[in-house]
Amino acid sequence: MKRILLWGVLLAVLTGALPLVCLLLPRENLAAGEPVPSLEETQATPAPEEEWAAEESADLPPTDYLDPLLIWDGDAQVVRTVEVLDYLIGAAASEMPVDWPAQAIQAQMVASHSWALYCRDHRDGSNGGAYFTASPQRREGYMTREVMEAYWGDSYEENYAYLEGLAREGLDQVVTWEGAPAGTFYHAISTGATTDSGQVWGQSLPYLCGVDSPWDTQAPDFEMSVALGAQRVSDCLTSSFGLVMEGSPGQWLGDQEFDSAGYCTAIQAGGQSLSGISFRTALGLRSAAFTYSYDPTCGEFTFTTKGYGHGVGMSQWGARAMALEGSSWQEILAHYFPGTQITAARGE
Repeated sequence: MKRILLWGVLLAVLTGALPLVCLLLPRENLAAGEPVPSLEETQATPAPEEEWAAEESADLPPTDYLDPLLIWDGDAQVVRTVEVLDYLIGAAASEMPVDWPAQAIQAQMVASHSWALYCRDHRDGSNGGAYFTASPQRREGYMTREVMEAYWGDSYEENYAYLEGLAREGLDQVVTWEGAPAGTFYHAISTGATTDSGQVWGQSLPYLCGVDSPWDTQAPDFEMSVALGAQRVSDCLTSSFGLVMEGSPGQWLGDQEFDSAGYCTAIQAGGQSLSGISFRTALGLRSAAFTYSYDPTCGEFTFTTKGYGHGVGMSQWGARAMALEGSSWQEILAHYFPGTQITAARGE
């Protein structure tokens, strides 16, 4: 019953979570929820390693974990039936540079697979029953072989063979919580700590409680500033919230509230209190971990952000750093999704 109540609140987010992350996080290559730029572009204790042994359930053998996935192609506006192996390769290609550490890529593959199954289990029947949305042509969430070939050019055969090898190693591995696929959300870069899912979507999942991710502060472009004209800010707030911004622009925005990870949970705007995540979405900021200032001489707001993405679940930059330090993909997932288990699918 507890799980039913939790996913009910998240239902509206799930099928669009990853595309939302992709759209909010401009990339040149890309979750999330919220998913990682290329190089061109509370506190929980990790579960003991022994808890990550593959489960063996005689009552509910997870044979359906290897069934093809139904993905809504947002570019072609059709439902694609994608084999798990193809999805793992295509998801990894869209989420991480191929030259990142193998253990980080494998963690991404298993997280992507688990997240897809979680979406399957909580879909609402829209988009022809597809589990979630991806945009292969824009390399968001999943890439087809054709897109990978065009993207990688002469390196296609080598890169594809490498990712296929990694995918086959973890093909039947799924992150689970209480025997069901876990909502293993991910994002590009945290603030140095991930945030509780309740801060972003209104309800907390036990394994999305926020953990330290100190490596992220060393990521390129960890902190960035963007200047937005007063008229643009006004237009965005009016369009998104129906606010009428009156008086001096310097008085439009007020106090902010932050969670322990540094993400803005609330901001006063136009006399109303807005959530930090909705404000971030409206203005297209890199993350909800932002501060602001206003310069009346040029009529511009400057927003300074830390991190990249919604901040829930696995930090992809953190996964990279952990892998470089020698962590396995299992240890990476144990760190970012505490209390979960790795379940091995079994054939018919």
